[in-house]
Amino acid sequence: MGFGEKIKLGILQYIKWNLIVALIMLFFGALYLMKFFFDIYYYSAQSYNSRGWSKYESKDYSGAIEDYDKAIKLDSNYALAYNNRGVSKYNLKDTSGALIDWNKAIKLDSNFALAYNNIGWSKYESKDYSGAIDDYDKAIELDSNYVTAYTKRGTAKWYLKDKKGACEDWKIAAGMGSTPSQNNLRDYCN
Repeated sequence: MGFGEKIKLGILQYIKWNLIVALIMLFFGALYLMKFFFDIYYYSAQSYNSRGWSKYESKDYSGAIEDYDKAIKLDSNYALAYNNRGVSKYNLKDTSGALIDWNKAIKLDSNFALAYNNIGWSKYESKDYSGAIDDYDKAIELDSNYVTAYTKRGTAKWYLKDKKGACEDWKIAAGMGSTPSQNNLRDYCN
């Protein structure tokens, strides 16, 4: 092998090793970018809220509250996280904490029908049927297709001896597919 061939071979080996190093650097750079973007999503308020909801659905209310706390720490204007934390608190019998969170959600988003419904639910459970009806009214004003609010408002009216109003609400909810309202219509509105 002549001198010229050795130089060519050396240059080819140099290019080959530099290409391998460049590919390795590109690979690890891509991994770093993937981790960076994953961390941005993983540590977002929305991701903590989603994980909190998963914990809530598995009845891990304390774990859900921890995730909602993290979501709120990342975004203090995240009305849904306040609402969801309130639901978890309510399930842990922390009614006052739940009401604080639901009212904060409404303060952040005055059109948040779900939060009004949840406050109505809390009042209903404490037998404040008139107060519950006020909150269900607001939820329905904000979302005229809110089946649960119609059903619950109807039941609150029933307990206040407003059979006609109860049956009207249950009829609306039954028309939207609410099985409990259909059952109430059948059982109480003949």
